[in-house]
Amino acid sequence: SSSEDKTIKVWDHQTRKCTKTIQCHDQPLSCLAIFDDGSRLISGSPNGSILMWSLETGEDVTLNTHGQAITGLAIYDNNTLVSAANDECIRLWDLEKMECLISLRGHQKEILSLIVNKATKQIFSGGVDKTVRCWDVEKCNCTATLEVPHPVLCLDSNDDILVAGLDNGTVIIWDLYTHLELRRIEVFSNSCVTCLKIDDTGNIACGGNKLIKVVLFDAQDKDSARRSS
Repeated sequence: SSSEDKTIKVWDHQTRKCTKTIQCHDQPLSCLAIFDDGSRLISGSPNGSILMWSLETGEDVTLNTHGQAITGLAIYDNNTLVSAANDECIRLWDLEKMECLISLRGHQKEILSLIVNKATKQIFSGGVDKTVRCWDVEKCNCTATLEVPHPVLCLDSNDDILVAGLDNGTVIIWDLYTHLELRRIEVFSNSCVTCLKIDDTGNIACGGNKLIKVVLFDAQDKDSARRSS
């Protein structure tokens, strides 16, 4: 976790205790991404810096910066980082050479959320321009643009679905491959959906207004939505 105290904290989820504190940027952190093996993490901050940290030693390495506030980070593989900033741009980074590989442009306003789906080799991004954009990592181009009625604050996906949380409290669920809209649910009536996470069963935990609500969604829901469409 990270916060306005300019630290990264590592927690034991079983004991619920903090096991390590890393003093880092000279500004509060805006986003984090952790490698699958738990050995390293990447942090981004409002001043545009991106750092890679060893969780064992606490040592850091600095990547080239956007020059704009970092709004999203995602690990594609052990050698590739994806980042987003409020300059409306997504960048892919080579973590061995410590350099930017390519910039992806398409959003018209600030990007607020960024995820990677390794099953489809895609990047999904959403933001203030009220779109969710789907990017092919290998071809480095935008393959689809999903328009929504409000800014997109958060995204998640699994092997079947893509989910977006909007600033009007609504969650939208699409088929991951066809981008067919399966459900549109008002989760919070007077608050935005600030974060969401799909669990192992396909249910979606949504945070907002100091609450966590769980949207129940399974394979039968998906099949039913396909037939009705």
